[in-house]
Amino acid sequence: MRRRRSAQGAPVAEVIDLGVSIDIGAPLPHLVSDGMRAVVVFHAGLPHDPEWDGRSVTMVDPGESIERNLGWVMFDGVYQVSLGPPNDEALAGHPLHGAGLEYYSAHEVRNSALVAEFEQRNRVHPHHKPERFESVTHVIITFHDETLECLCGSWKAGALTADFDSAISMAMAALRSGEMLS
Repeated sequence: MRRRRSAQGAPVAEVIDLGVSIDIGAPLPHLVSDGMRAVVVFHAGLPHDPEWDGRSVTMVDPGESIERNLGWVMFDGVYQVSLGPPNDEALAGHPLHGAGLEYYSAHEVRNSALVAEFEQRNRVHPHHKPERFESVTHVIITFHDETLECLCGSWKAGALTADFDSAISMAMAALRSGEMLS
């Protein structure tokens, strides 16, 4: 179905591997951006515990100075970035629901309507170059309580062990340097 949609020019979300899983309970994504780059840091999924009976949860406070397994994604050449609705309970309302968009996953969108919309908006610019938008990548990451969408030139991802405050400081430094420390 997705191949047919893509072949017809319809937008399709394809799952991509970040190299780190997304916690399905409380990923607590933190986004920092400077208009050219953006970094999202989130709580990575815990390894499966075969003895967990599903009756208890671990509460995570991002303000605690406790080292955790975190994931990060850095976006370069950012055109637009947002972090907000829909959450996992309303993901069925996203335009790409049914077109490959999955819960708690990262995606690249082929034939992106959002990229087309931004190219259309930019046509009033006196030096508009539609070919600039051919290399724009549309990335969607579906978290538990929010969805991140980014139009960018490129992205990279990784994992680190740190508390959230340290990870956010690293992300802020990465905006200047272009390199996220792991």
